[in-house]
Amino acid sequence: MKVVHLNTTDRGGAARASLRLHQGLIESGVESRFVVKHRSSEIPGVTEIQPGTPARQNRLSKYLQNQIRWHRKKKSAAAVAARVLISDCRCDFRPRHFLDLAQADIYQLHWVANFLDWPTTLPWLAERAPIVWRLPDLYACSGIFHYQPDENVLNSTLKSWDQRVRKIKLRALASIDSDRLVVVGPSNWTAERSRRSDILGRFQTQVISNALNTDFFAPIDKREARVALGLEADAAVVGFICEDLMDPRKGVAAAMKSLQNEIEDDVILLSAGSGSGESSGSARSNNVNLGFLKTEYELRLFYSALDVFVMPSLQESFGQTCLEALACATPVVAFKSGGIPDMVRPGVSGCLVTSGDFEALGRTVMEVLERPEELASLSEGSRALAVAEFDSKLQARQYLKLYESLIS
Repeated sequence: MKVVHLNTTDRGGAARASLRLHQGLIESGVESRFVVKHRSSEIPGVTEIQPGTPARQNRLSKYLQNQIRWHRKKKSAAAVAARVLISDCRCDFRPRHFLDLAQADIYQLHWVANFLDWPTTLPWLAERAPIVWRLPDLYACSGIFHYQPDENVLNSTLKSWDQRVRKIKLRALASIDSDRLVVVGPSNWTAERSRRSDILGRFQTQVISNALNTDFFAPIDKREARVALGLEADAAVVGFICEDLMDPRKGVAAAMKSLQNEIEDDVILLSAGSGSGESSGSARSNNVNLGFLKTEYELRLFYSALDVFVMPSLQESFGQTCLEALACATPVVAFKSGGIPDMVRPGVSGCLVTSGDFEALGRTVMEVLERPEELASLSEGSRALAVAEFDSKLQARQYLKLYESLIS
């Protein structure tokens, strides 16, 4: 069986999730190929669609980003450039760029914004092999937005463009038979959004969770991890991680501000990602930022050093960082939002808090830290859950079963 994965890039959380599926399929004996628009890593088996092809930013996407920035700055002079991800469904890459991929048995799509041109490339792929589309966010089942932004971000221009892109997507998919495309939601929340969508609702939707290799992604001795990161070996450590720590959807800045009012001075707040997550004048001496972590071993060190991982996302298709923490035996305190409750199970792997209640989030973190026996039990339960339900071997079997049903 030949499976071709398509993902815009090989960097970031969405790419990590798709690369883990790719690797799991290879280990299961599948001929799996991973193709990207932009290659920025040295990961074996990753190829660029056409090295050297000019990657022009779509003019509409650039215009929309500028509209959001302008609108927020108008609302508040102190507002930073808006971190709302938008993408058009038209791009420079057309079927002629994919001719080398025409012999696939399955096309496995992941995060493909600004890579696949919906009106031309999606029907062309579906004519040649069934498509399985794993949804890393809500872009495929909505208009220009990867996640629905706050209403105060929107203006009439953005709303109009969003509706136009929806119509283009609907016309593009109208030429694809319902049995030639299957949607995979990595969580129950994402799958339900797909089923309710006017864009993807007529296609079959399944739930197959994201996964990782739990033989490799396993705990490192906590004291050893802390020493390796330059932290006090016996300190209490609470952590956050995301690509952009100031992204409002991720909630890290608000959560850190709330936690600083709740936690003791000797508790280390450890973060990883771009930015610090701190507002001006709010920094504590025990706030440590590691910057962007480039390797999976660095990620293991980070999660293993923590007593508690905090995931304050307000919208999340799955929550790859949550799974990484659990695999390293680190309990998670998170908002009850998106796909996170599929992994964070109260009394087993962590605690859930009403979405958006940052004060309750901070209190819950402190309550967990103050109960060492409960913390130890949650740590054991976190690792057990990751191994039992989110291992890459289980995920590969589930996808293989789906692929075989489509090509039989």
